Amino acid sequence: MEERKAWGLSSAQIQLIALVTMAIDHLGNTFFPQAVGLRIIGRLAFPLFCLLLAEGFVHTRSKPSYLKRLAGFAVLSVVPFCLYDAPDRLALLGTAVGEAFGQRAGTAPDWAGLVQLVQAVVFENVLFELTAGFLLLWAVSREPGSLPALLGAAVLLLAAGDHLMYGWYGLVMILCLYGLRGHRGGQAAAVALLSGGWYWLFPCLGRAIAAGTGLWGFFTGLLLDPVSVQAFAGLAALPILLYTGERGRRLPRYAAYVFYPAHLLLYAGIDLLLR
Repeated sequence: MEERKAWGLSSAQIQLIALVTMAIDHLGNTFFPQAVGLRIIGRLAFPLFCLLLAEGFVHTRSKPSYLKRLAGFAVLSVVPFCLYDAPDRLALLGTAVGEAFGQRAGTAPDWAGLVQLVQAVVFENVLFELTAGFLLLWAVSREPGSLPALLGAAVLLLAAGDHLMYGWYGLVMILCLYGLRGHRGGQAAAVALLSGGWYWLFPCLGRAIAAGTGLWGFFTGLLLDPVSVQAFAGLAALPILLYTGERGRRLPRYAAYVFYPAHLLLYAGIDLLLR
């Protein structure tokens, strides 16, 4: 049964926090790459988007329409994300395609390299990760359409390879937030443990095992080794704990979707003007 609080954050407020922290993260990445604090603030965004996705999956009146919006804006965001994240990729892709199809007879095109480049260009914006997560939720829900959703998730994961923005970490987080829906403490703990474990504890453990330093190496690594900034995504546990389950006054349906490619284009354009 869903927990309800007399005070806290509504779904609309969670959405606003996610959008603002994402914008701060991308601002720091583009213009202030040495400002680690901006990247740490930005780590809150993805877990909150995962929470909203899990909630949206449960409450949407039309799962096919929800999926079409996610997938459609994922495709529309391909070029804006490339211009923001790695503008040279589009030029490299054009060159690679030209070279692959312009090979002289008797020479083999580098199809593997071309596929890798296409995957990097197409699938690295976060909406593809959320689309794959939505398909997985549909597949495990055993609701009508779950089998096609499972097949769709498999096709998307195979097509993307290892180029989804957060990979299995993101997909596992989405599944955890869905499985623990209605239990804010469990959801918050899952986000904190998954982020801290995936990006802090497990890397330290792996380095200790590889170096043969045992528990001493593991514990000293926890204290002394550099910590991935993504481990700070665990801080999203706090707003999740404060989530009331109420909808609140949400932005218009497409506003949050449009904001993603729009702010990427804005940052990319300003960065180009400043060069």
